[in-house]
This record gives sequence, C-alpha cells and structure tokens, in this order.
Amino acid sequence: MKEKTIEKIPYLGLQKISRKKSVKYIGVTAVKIIGHKKHLLLEVYENKKESKKIPVVRIALTKKDFGTYWPDKHVWTRQQVSYYRPIWMETHTGGTLTDENILQSPEDLERIKTFCGTKLFNPSWWWEHISRYEADITSTERINRVEREHKRRQEALKDRQANTKALPEKAILYRADHVYFHDEHFLYYKKHGSRADIACSKCGGVTTARWKSSGAYEDQFERNIEEPRENSFGTCPMCGARGQYKCKGKVKGSIRKNRYLFLGQKYKDNGFVMRYIQVEKEWTLGFIAGDNGNEMYNAYEKLSGVELARAYFEPGKKAQVDYNKHDPYVGRDFWDDCNLYGLSSIRINSGPILPETYDEMAGTMFQYSAMKEYTDSLMSVCNPVEYLECYMRTPQLEMLVKMHLIGVAEKLIKCQYGIIEDETATRPDEFLGIRKEKLKLLIKEKGDIGLLRVLQMEKRLAENWTDEQVQQLAETGLTYTQVVLAEKYMTLQKFLNRIKKYACCDYGGCSQSVYRIRHMASTYADYLSMREDRGYDLTNTVYQ
Repeated sequence: MKEKTIEKIPYLGLQKISRKKSVKYIGVTAVKIIGHKKHLLLEVYENKKESKKIPVVRIALTKKDFGTYWPDKHVWTRQQVSYYRPIWMETHTGGTLTDENILQSPEDLERIKTFCGTKLFNPSWWWEHISRYEADITSTERINRVEREHKRRQEALKDRQANTKALPEKAILYRADHVYFHDEHFLYYKKHGSRADIACSKCGGVTTARWKSSGAYEDQFERNIEEPRENSFGTCPMCGARGQYKCKGKVKGSIRKNRYLFLGQKYKDNGFVMRYIQVEKEWTLGFIAGDNGNEMYNAYEKLSGVELARAYFEPGKKAQVDYNKHDPYVGRDFWDDCNLYGLSSIRINSGPILPETYDEMAGTMFQYSAMKEYTDSLMSVCNPVEYLECYMRTPQLEMLVKMHLIGVAEKLIKCQYGIIEDETATRPDEFLGIRKEKLKLLIKEKGDIGLLRVLQMEKRLAENWTDEQVQQLAETGLTYTQVVLAEKYMTLQKFLNRIKKYACCDYGGCSQSVYRIRHMASTYADYLSMREDRGYDLTNTVYQ
C-alpha cells in the first residue's frame, strides 16, 4: 500500500452534519485508483461544524491489504475496525452504536458492500463490512506466512537430510553388542531330577544335560554341566557361550535392555552433526505345546537400533535438533524439526560417545573443542549435545577443560553462568574472577565450585588468604555476607579456629566431621548476626 501517495489525496470532507443529537460520527466513502489499484477510502468525521474538513481517521482498503491513517498523529497503523466498538470511538457513550455511527448517504453503504462483497444479517451495522474484510485479509496473510515458514523449514530439513552421511548401522550394532551389552546371553533351564533342559539364546538350540552325577559308569558319556541356578552364570553345552541362567517358570516374556549412544559426523564444509541412537537387545524364549504343557522349543536374541535425534551445528547459526517421529495413521517414521509435546517428548540424555566421533571432528568447527578430554576426565557418560552448545556460547570452555577445571566446566554445560566474572576474558583468572596465583590451587582441586566461590570472595574483599584458610573456609560453606560480618570483629583465622573449637572436630576429615563443621559455621554466623542486630558490642570477646 502506497501510504505517502494516499496521504497527499485531499480529504473527502463532510458535506453537512446531522441534526440528530444521537449521531456522533459520520462516515464518507470514495473509490480511487491509486498505483493502478482500486482503493476504497473510508473517512469518519465527528458530527461537528468545526470537524467537517479533517476526519478522525482514514481507512484505506485494497484487494489484499488495508491501512489506518490517523491525521492528528500523522501515523499509519494496522489497527482493525472492531465489531463491538469502532476504533474511532474513544469511549462508548451508552447509546446505540447504529444511532451514533451513520454514513453520509446510501451511496456510501453501496460502495462498501460492493467493494467488500460481504453480507450481513443486520445491515445497519455498516462498519462490520470493513471489520470482516480486514479480518479476512489478516487471516489470509497469517495463513500465507505460516505456509511460507513451513515450506522454508521443510526445505531446510530436506537439505540437512541430504547432507547427512549414511549411518554405519552394522558397525554400531556390533560395537554395542560387544562393548555396551558385554556379549550378554541367557541360558533358560528346567530341572527334572538330576538332568536339566537347557535353551541357549546365543545358538538357539535346546538340549538336555546332566548337572548331578549318580556315580554310575554311564554318567561319563553324558553331557555334564554345573548346577543351574537363577541369575548364576554357566556355559552352554552346545555352543560353549557363557550366559546367565534363567528359570523357565519365571520367564514372563521377552527381556529387553536399552543403550543410548552418540555418533558425531562431519556436516557440509566445517559443520558437525551429533546423532543420538537407541540400541535395544531382546532375549526371547520360544515354547511349543507338549505332553506336560508348554516345553522349551528355542531361544533367540535380537539386536536392533533406531536413530532418535540429530543435532546440527554450523558456524554462526543456532544449533538445530531434528527428531525421528512415528505416524501411527500411515505406519511410517519421518523426521521433523520440532519435538513432541508433553510426556511424549524425546529427551536427549547422557550416553557413551562412539570413538570414531573424535576422528570426524578433524577439520570442523569443533576440532579444538576438547570434548574428548572432558569425557576422559569424567570416566563416565556425558551429553555431547549440551557440551557443544556450551562451547558455541563460551569458547573458553576448551581452556577450562584442558586446565582440568572440570567442576567449572560442568556448571557451564548446565547453563549455570552465575560463577563467571567476565565472559569476554581470555585469561582463566580474569574469566573466573580470582587471583592469578590461586589458579594452581583451583586446578589441583579440579575446579571445585565451593573452592571457586571462596577464591572469588577473597579477590572481592581484596584479601590474601593462605591456601589452608581458603580450603577450610570452603569447607564451612559460608556466604559472602557471613564472612564479611565475621571479619568486622575478628580475623579470618580466629573465626576458623572458633568454628573448629565449637564443632569439636578438625577440618578435612570424614563426611561426618564436614557436616559438623558446616553446621557449626552456620550456627555461629547466625549468632554473630543476631548479636549485632541486638546492639551488642562484638569487639568484646565475651560476646564473641
């Protein structure tokens, strides 16, 4: 809509005012060709002699657009005409809207009807034609905007899928079975006398073996096994596989175990995609009808996997996570760029990272992310998606991990940024807000958060505490305010000595002594605070 051109068009003007006292506003219409487009102009004037030349509002309509111009403010808005109260009415005077708002002539109503093409149940509500027409335009714009956004997202989704490498399914299943499931097998058994029927999930065979010898000569020519016991381990007499015994009578169905793995791959030029995979192993015992009821027929195990999510990382872009969903109506899986809602949402939890991930990082934006050093220091599973997202927000994470400040790194990965003093700093001491000479102590304690808070407290108070004092103060767990209050009346060493004396235990002891130290420190700090509030002179050692 050409707003500047419409502003230059002279106002239509009000020919005459109405003598009816109930009339507050009068509308005037005209159809103009502006920029080779047909426009409907609606101008609303106050029913006053001095308001016949300048309208309260001018509304312009085209086939696909509309605008509202306020002459007193010289501004354009997209404010729509309300059905319950027209926008030119500041307040409702209590009368009937149809009596307060009229058109100058019947021709104006015909222009509105012809241009808008709407039909009303009550023709006296003439502004409803405008309201519905604007609502249709707004609804159409919203639908088109949503469709364009959906089309853009689908094209981006297809592009990500086209540039994602194929998943090495066989290698992943093989490694999961041998490393994460530890080649776990089950030996199902049923005892009858000195013999037992054995079904092996590894080879699938069923046989009978003797577990208790009768001392007869013929026993040496039979298959002999150890006595089967629930959850104990034995060897399959057919294939020699090592497995865990499961009593046939206690088998209620298949046994399933899940493992969640991460595989990282290079994406496009220097991007990276982290793939979240669920591997499931299922052990099943088969039955067949026999003379004595159900008998063991076979046993088997099945290994399967499914990719649940993909996290894409590109330089200068926000991380995008795609999720693998299932459509029950058509019975197919599909990828989508948003998660499910509620309890059905797909959660990316911590899990082992396949070793080929670190080889794929070479030449990507994460080749210096130090993620391998981080996972090695934990000696356990982690969430690499959270780690890489944190690395994109805070590149200093690499420096912290390589300096073995693992405690600090863990807090940053969980988005707990309250421990950071200067996020733009490149030096670790400035980044954390501690003294440079105390960095070695923090490294020695692997970035302990309690110790870090004490070191930050030391620099904030412009103090220079010894390493022993810092460690003892960290053990007390006291806050900045409590330490400041104590140092007003005594030295830090005296404060720590009193806590030790009243707790009746030394610093650096067992968990019970740590609890006593922390409890006594809090109690003593509260005591000092209450004494000060009561107006006692705490420089007196008796009150201390």
